[in-house]
Amino acid sequence: MKDTFNFSGATNVVGLHVEGMTAYSVAYFSSKVVEYDLTLPSPPGSLLVGDAGTNRAVGVTVGHTGNLFVLGFLDGKVNEFDLLTGAYIATHFTVSGGGHDIRYNSSLNRYWVSTFSDTVDEYDSTGVYLRSLSHPALYEPYGMALWPII
Repeated sequence: MKDTFNFSGATNVVGLHVEGMTAYSVAYFSSKVVEYDLTLPSPPGSLLVGDAGTNRAVGVTVGHTGNLFVLGFLDGKVNEFDLLTGAYIATHFTVSGGGHDIRYNSSLNRYWVSTFSDTVDEYDSTGVYLRSLSHPALYEPYGMALWPII
């Protein structure tokens, strides 16, 4: 069986974000970001970011500016990249102690990062830390999904 999100040099894919008909993946060891056109039956993938500039890229999301935001596992950097060209824009904010995953919700204009300290931390769109969410059931949270409450 063929790996759907396969790209040479982008091994150990740990982060995945789908935006419309495009999927973005990050590779843990190489910190590469690859995009896939989901309108194709077997998307070949194309390199968008050659090096995300983080220590072990793990999370990716499309953020408040419409660009990609990539989270570093060990250094906690959240770097912003142009969604169309992959050009580095800036380090948007840094998560103290690193993290596992990052998500953005446009309705609330907030970022959430799952951390090493058994919490999910909330940040505003400027990268200012707001609060930590915790529960005894949260033990080293990794992936996250956000959905509206109706």
